[in-house]
Amino acid sequence: MDNENQLILDSNSKKIRKKKNKKKKKLITYNKNKGAASKSKFLGYKMIKNNKKLYRFVSIMSLIYLGIICFIFIKKKEITNKFQSNQSSNNLLLLNKTNILENKIDNMSTKLNEYNLTNIQINNKDYPNKEFESQNKSEEYIINNQNISEVELPEISFEKFDENILQQIKNQQMEFCNNEKKYIKIEFEKQIKLVKASLLDKEFDMYVYNKSDIVSIAISRKRTWEDIETKKLINALNYYSSLKNITNDSIYILDIGSNVGWYTLFLGKLGYKILAFEPSDVNMYILRKSFCLNQDLNITLIKKGLDTEDKKCDFYISRGNIGDGWVFCDKNSSEIPRHLIKGGKTYLTKLSNYIEFLSTKNLALIKIDVEGSEGKAIESGIELFSKYHIPFIFLEFTPDSLAKHGTEPIKLLEIFENNGYKFAKNNFLDTYYYSKTEILEKAKSGLINLFIVYSNITKT
Repeated sequence: MDNENQLILDSNSKKIRKKKNKKKKKLITYNKNKGAASKSKFLGYKMIKNNKKLYRFVSIMSLIYLGIICFIFIKKKEITNKFQSNQSSNNLLLLNKTNILENKIDNMSTKLNEYNLTNIQINNKDYPNKEFESQNKSEEYIINNQNISEVELPEISFEKFDENILQQIKNQQMEFCNNEKKYIKIEFEKQIKLVKASLLDKEFDMYVYNKSDIVSIAISRKRTWEDIETKKLINALNYYSSLKNITNDSIYILDIGSNVGWYTLFLGKLGYKILAFEPSDVNMYILRKSFCLNQDLNITLIKKGLDTEDKKCDFYISRGNIGDGWVFCDKNSSEIPRHLIKGGKTYLTKLSNYIEFLSTKNLALIKIDVEGSEGKAIESGIELFSKYHIPFIFLEFTPDSLAKHGTEPIKLLEIFENNGYKFAKNNFLDTYYYSKTEILEKAKSGLINLFIVYSNITKT
């Protein structure tokens, strides 16, 4: 039994030894091969190094190879960057073209609305179109119920605007906000709504009309109004603040014809001080309600229109565009365009009453859109342009409307030109300018927004 076990052990140990020997042989063979390979590599390197011509050739080829790799890498990166920049510039160009197109569509729809409404009213004296007649009744209802309130805010009368008057108006605005229920127009509240407006990451709440108003419809749909023009105004104001080295809250802006308040509220949101003129009762009610939602803004709402003398006149509202207001003094009813509805009386004041106050301020911009009364408003404060040279004027120029209010369009352009102003083609800081003839030709089809700049501001 012991002999058998011994034989088994011996045979197992032989197998183990054989396996170990095989592993050793493999290891020795591997090491030999490795040594031979490394030796051959070393000998090859040594041979190349000893042969100077071959060494130089290999070195040069290596450098060329590295250069080609670097060149390919750099070119690839350049092509990628160029493609990305082209793509981004194309996207920006496309965005700008889209914005311009949208703006043109808005302007065209405005003109078309006004043109159609005027033609319908002139050609159809009895208003046979039921839908149009229904719209007229709706708008007349709004206007007739604009003053339904137990209490009205009193008119603040003054000859010269000063810090004391400014504070009185601001106190009145706060009185309206603090006791809004007291001044609320119950019937008129049904005709307006609250919307979110925004541009350039600035968002704010404001009130607009439910319908029958072009500006309100645009803000309801796009949350903005004349966004391209607004951006151009901001660029000019940024230029002015950097030139003067002052902050936004040191800069004054006049918004003459505030409407429902797009420019007033948005520029106020950027920190500018705004004097907003608006003679319409219904628009001013909306403006005050919007201010109550944005009481941190430095806005002063002046419920007056501008003219060459202080007086009280008839105020009219456009059918189909009730945010637009027209002022007529001493006109027979037969002389009033048929597309206008009488909306009561309004007070007019002279721009010259504000010059003493404004002459001590950094007044950078006047935006003016008052349905043909632009000439009268500018004449009433001519010293602001002839003596103080307000740098930027954003003006709606409509020859037909100007003529209806007794202003020759060419004379208005001459007022600016004679006082050192130019009519920039695309924006305030553009170096290409319109001539008076070009403006009149361009405005034949309707209104044109003019960017009027005092020539010395851009030279500086």
